[in-house]
Amino acid sequence: MSDKATQTDRLNLLLGRTAGQALMLDEALPSTETFPALAELQRRALERRPDLRSAGLKAARAHADTKLALSERWEDWTVGLGVERSRSVIEGAPPQSPNNSLALNLSIPLPLADNKQGRIEETLASGAQANAQIAALRHSIGSEVASNLAEVKRLQQAILDYQRTLIPMSERNLDLVQQSYGQGQLTITEVVQAARQQSDLNVSYLNTLNLYLQALAKLRTATGEYLK
Repeated sequence: MSDKATQTDRLNLLLGRTAGQALMLDEALPSTETFPALAELQRRALERRPDLRSAGLKAARAHADTKLALSERWEDWTVGLGVERSRSVIEGAPPQSPNNSLALNLSIPLPLADNKQGRIEETLASGAQANAQIAALRHSIGSEVASNLAEVKRLQQAILDYQRTLIPMSERNLDLVQQSYGQGQLTITEVVQAARQQSDLNVSYLNTLNLYLQALAKLRTATGEYLK
């Protein structure tokens, strides 16, 4: 009970709840759960996985940075507008009226030395790296889902073998041994041995069930099911 309480408190904390808060657990054992086809699970994983989404955002950011760097190759154009007034002075002549003029200046810097080529190459390299990461992740995710699904199905079949064949046979064998002991045909040692064999079988079944549930959790995490 102490270990269970400790694990419950730890699970509450991981879920962002208070340690002593009541926790309702679904204790149903999904030993006969069916699964979609591998291609469908892989498709779901590619839609939901946050690591793949993050890589996609990095690629989009690199593309935007490249467009920005290309646009920065040309400095801003400068336009100037001014009004000038001048007065001519001629000796011996009457005063002249002032001359007014409108001045328009346009400055266009030419990128002769600094054309942002280094920055452009950097963003292009970042984009290529992000795209390579996406390709690697897609392959890795597909392989991860396939591997986890195969392990789940293998353990699921082992559980069904325990439930349908091994455990019922062990229970019938123990009943027969106990009946034979009651009729004086077997010794108590043989009864204890049969009971121990059944106990070992049950422990093996529970261990297999534990591995199955762990594999099932990995499969659901790999497909992003827990992130919905």
